[in-house]
Amino acid sequence: AEPAVSEWVYKNEQQGSGFSMTLWREGNKVQGQHTGWARHGSRIDDSRDKISIEGASEDKPNEYIVRWQSGYSNAQGWAYLIFSEDGTLLWQVFRVQVEGERYIPNKAVLQPQS
Repeated sequence: AEPAVSEWVYKNEQQGSGFSMTLWREGNKVQGQHTGWARHGSRIDDSRDKISIEGASEDKPNEYIVRWQSGYSNAQGWAYLIFSEDGTLLWQVFRVQVEGERYIPNKAVLQPQS
C-alpha cells in the first residue's frame, strides 16, 4: 500500500510567519518535511527535501510522537502531532534537546492544504 500523503499549513498574517508540513503516514509511522518562516519570509527554516520529522503512534492511531530537526540551525527535539476530528492538525513541541535559532513554532494548529 502507498503511504497517505498530506500537506498542512499554519499562517500568522499579522506577524508574517507560518509553518507548513508535508507528511507521509504508513501504518503507525509518520515522516515528513517542513518549512517555517518569519519576518515576512526574511527568515526561512526549511528541511531542503530531507526528512526532518519522523515518529510513530503508540496507542492512538491519530496521535504521533515525532522527532524534529531544524533546517536553520542544529536545533532539534520532540513534538506531538495530533490529527483532530475537526480536520486540523495540532503541532506541539514538548522537548527541545538541542537549543538553537529556529523558525519551527512551539505550538500551531495547521489546516489541510487543498
